[in-house]
Amino acid sequence: MKLKNYIEELKRRHVFKSGIAYLIVAWLIAQIASIVLPTFEAPAYIMKILLFLLFIGFPINLVVSWIYDVTPEGIKKTKNLDNKSYLKNSRLNKVIVSSLVLMIIVIASNLFFKEVLIPDKSIAVLAFSDMSPKKDQEYFSDGISEELLNIISKTQDLRVSSRTSSFSYKTKDMTAEAIGKELKVAYLLEGSVRKSGNTLRITAQLIKSSDGAHVWSETYDRDLDDILKIQDEIAAEVSKKLQITLGFKLADKKVNTEAYTLFLKARHLTHQNSKEAFLKAEEIIKESITIDSNYAPSYSLLANIYDTGSFNFLTMPVTEGIELGTNAAKKAVALDSKYADAYANLASLQMKAWKFAEADKNIKMALNLEPNSSGIIGSAALMKFGNIDQAIALIEKAIAKDPVVYGNYYNLGYFNYNAGHLDKADTALDQFIMYNPNSAIAHYVKCMILISRDKAEEALAEAQKEPHAFFNLYARHFAIFALGKHDEADVLLKELEDTYGGTEAANMADAYAFRGDIDTAFKWLDKAVEIKDPVLIDGLNYPSFKILHSDARWAQLISKMNLPEDHGYLME
Repeated sequence: MKLKNYIEELKRRHVFKSGIAYLIVAWLIAQIASIVLPTFEAPAYIMKILLFLLFIGFPINLVVSWIYDVTPEGIKKTKNLDNKSYLKNSRLNKVIVSSLVLMIIVIASNLFFKEVLIPDKSIAVLAFSDMSPKKDQEYFSDGISEELLNIISKTQDLRVSSRTSSFSYKTKDMTAEAIGKELKVAYLLEGSVRKSGNTLRITAQLIKSSDGAHVWSETYDRDLDDILKIQDEIAAEVSKKLQITLGFKLADKKVNTEAYTLFLKARHLTHQNSKEAFLKAEEIIKESITIDSNYAPSYSLLANIYDTGSFNFLTMPVTEGIELGTNAAKKAVALDSKYADAYANLASLQMKAWKFAEADKNIKMALNLEPNSSGIIGSAALMKFGNIDQAIALIEKAIAKDPVVYGNYYNLGYFNYNAGHLDKADTALDQFIMYNPNSAIAHYVKCMILISRDKAEEALAEAQKEPHAFFNLYARHFAIFALGKHDEADVLLKELEDTYGGTEAANMADAYAFRGDIDTAFKWLDKAVEIKDPVLIDGLNYPSFKILHSDARWAQLISKMNLPEDHGYLME
């Protein structure tokens, strides 16, 4: 068939029109889904599946259009219709015109009604200013702000930006309108704190972000003993002005002044994210508990210090950190059975102790108490074992709820690296490192991504930026081996084994699997199971272990771990 005749036949069979109509309708479906799915907090993979189905549907639509047509007598094969009886299908024209009108409406809505996307019942608690004469009470003013945020976040039907999001504007000279647009919140709560001895002055004001108008303001002059009551009163006024229901009951609460001040100081230190800060925070929070042993958040903070300090910064042996942290978290739960962070911390520690059923129970309890906490959602993502797509979906959900919680970008990058999505991993880690350039472990993951891209020289440069002693040595070993300098890499491997072999069994297995030494990798994996190495739980996702999957020992190893039935790790 000549090209001209072929084109005429395509026109006769309405293939062009059908293709155009399909593309317009598919675009409209995708646009509607991009709005509706996030509203119902649907997993990210639902949108991916929808786009895939729309994509494969296009050629199918063209084939069907070529073979069949709609006639007054029903659907018939086009080749059976002669030119005289063939009905030019005006319905297709109507579909195209109607779809184009809808397309124009959607585009116009996106251009002119973007502000509607900011929910009216949404708020960010900004860092309160330190108004003390010496400006040496920042830990206290920050602590008050964070406590207010925690209280308000328990309020029903209110979206609250996290501490990381809100406090990122602390040193920025931005208007209320600009901050509101960035955080997608309708209101801002800001204020100041002045502490002198046992007296306290807190000024709080609620601002409408769309125009900067002051909705409410109040100054509280009280004794420090009334600090918890003041926080509740401020939260109650905010809820009243936003016409929403409080997520707690007001109570005449008191707190030990000295113990509470130490609690705020210890928590402030943990935000510095360093080994030295965690060691100092541990010392201070223990002092606080000695003074007041009935404050649940203090025990929960201690549990987190043991967990993160031992696992990320090697402040003590991980097994010791898990045991001490578990005891502290259980004490926090016993003191306050409605404290979500305590359950999340307990779940994290139980996960590392390989108590999987208990960890699952407690993370579900935390999510039930605070379903919109991006931090708790992020913690839940770390408990998905081999179900990396589910973990990524949860992290993306956490980021959607609060896009400025930068720790979630690290986890998103780490999961995408393990899943082989290198571009997405790079993007997420670059964003994390931009705001946390000296944070531990991130440069190691970047190093591994570069090795996966066959960029060993760049990988070595990235490894040398890693501030964490173990991961610096670990990453340099991989990069130097990838460069073909095996003798030099052997020296680093021996140093790794001599220094960290007693506790880093899963990572030692990773190093040998990367080299292709399968038998030695399994030897270290067996040791990791024997000592219940916490790293092995997500370490089984390491790309280097793919060469082990076809070995019968792989499935046997996973079976020994007594994981949940839906663990998601490849068993064949």
